[in-house]
Amino acid sequence: MTYKDKFPVIIIIAVLAVVFIFVPFYNPKKEMLKRSMLPELLSKENVITFDEMNRFLETWSKFITKKYHLDGKEKIDWYDKKPQKVFPHNTLKWVESQGWDIDRFFEVENRLRAITIYASRKKGSDLIIRSLENQLAQTTDPEMTRNIMAMIDEQSEMYKNVKNTKFSDSEVRMVMPNLEIVKDILDGKAIYRPAY
Repeated sequence: MTYKDKFPVIIIIAVLAVVFIFVPFYNPKKEMLKRSMLPELLSKENVITFDEMNRFLETWSKFITKKYHLDGKEKIDWYDKKPQKVFPHNTLKWVESQGWDIDRFFEVENRLRAITIYASRKKGSDLIIRSLENQLAQTTDPEMTRNIMAMIDEQSEMYKNVKNTKFSDSEVRMVMPNLEIVKDILDGKAIYRPAY
């Protein structure tokens, strides 16, 4: 087999390797499971602004580090939609003392979690598309070109717009540059301390 004959096989193997690496994160069945776990109270009318996100992340960091999210409990039942049913009165009073409406505070949390899930998947999809485009630029085989174009189209369609989601494109663009930081703060792995 000559190099010319091996090249399409190498390209296919590379594409499959990239796809298999990202499949666990971008499997449509898993995505449907994740979406079904998101609270239904999210809606596009309540778009999070950049200032509100920053204010939330600062308060959320205190909420997590001071263990208000547990407040006497070992585990919180996050599947209950009403904060009043999940958290003790003292915790809710503390959230209000930070200048938040209780429902809005937890709505912003749920919304940011949904946005970070979507943005992470979109970021992975964009990486796959760039890889496929690089491979497309290197191939001269028409069959290979069609296959790569089909994979690019499939990836593009999955995240073409945010119309079917419960948040806005502006919210995704707002979170994307700081995606890992926002995720870490939401998960309690980082503390947000704004520089004033």
